[in-house]
Amino acid sequence: MSFILSIIRNKLNKYWLVPSFLLLVEYGILTYSITKHQSLEETNTFITKNAIPSVVYCSNVIPQAIRYHLKINQLSKEILEEALQNPKTVERIKELFREDIQNRHSEINGIATLVKDGEHSYYINFYTIPTRNYKLAELLIRERGNKKNLVRIIKENEYYFKSVLADFGGTDETIYNMGMKIIERGEEVSNVVLSHFVDFFIEASDYRADKDIESSIKFYYKTQIQGKYIADFHAHIDGSPPSELDLHSSKFMREIVLSNKKEGFDLYDLIKGESTKIVYRDGRIVAD
Repeated sequence: MSFILSIIRNKLNKYWLVPSFLLLVEYGILTYSITKHQSLEETNTFITKNAIPSVVYCSNVIPQAIRYHLKINQLSKEILEEALQNPKTVERIKELFREDIQNRHSEINGIATLVKDGEHSYYINFYTIPTRNYKLAELLIRERGNKKNLVRIIKENEYYFKSVLADFGGTDETIYNMGMKIIERGEEVSNVVLSHFVDFFIEASDYRADKDIESSIKFYYKTQIQGKYIADFHAHIDGSPPSELDLHSSKFMREIVLSNKKEGFDLYDLIKGESTKIVYRDGRIVAD
């Protein structure tokens, strides 16, 4: 009997070893992704409450990352240019720029997919996903007249708030800590300091597209995605080229930056820290 149980156990071990290992790897990657902008405790709480959506998210994103790093089945520049000239692609990009103009306090952000349009034709679809900075900026604006709530919101997002201050203003934790001490002591200038904190974050948020893992997890869990994943994307409504941070991010995942221009747009295809520029003007791709 023990011999039979041993065989069954070995079979089960072989069956569960790979998926268990993959789940462990997925949890580690997901935890690392989230804790870049919040604490480990907050991360664990979120993953515990959203276990199934988190697995769905990882099952989509991790294979994408593996294919990217191993250069497997990546979209060529030729097909990208062909799909870019499809009227459906162009109209969707124009929609994104219109959304970006109205949707202040964050750059438009999401994923791009390649969709078949007939037997030998393709177009690019863009799915938008709320950014973390947008969600926080909107919350701060909504509570602007309520000092108690503003302080609570900033404290609850302390880890992320500090990272934005550091990225945008080049400040360290000292500025944040000093400012919060003044605010909490209720000194005469406390309202002024709090207002500066809020205004600073909102201004910084206009030029950021910080991926929100929680929104991404919900997106992959609830959305029926059409087409094959190409890259993550975000838009620069001011017409600027990719930033150093954009180029750095592309070392981990392929990134498309859409830059708004008069009579068209520029598309920057960022791969492993290198940028390829495609110029679209007056209904066609032109030489840069």
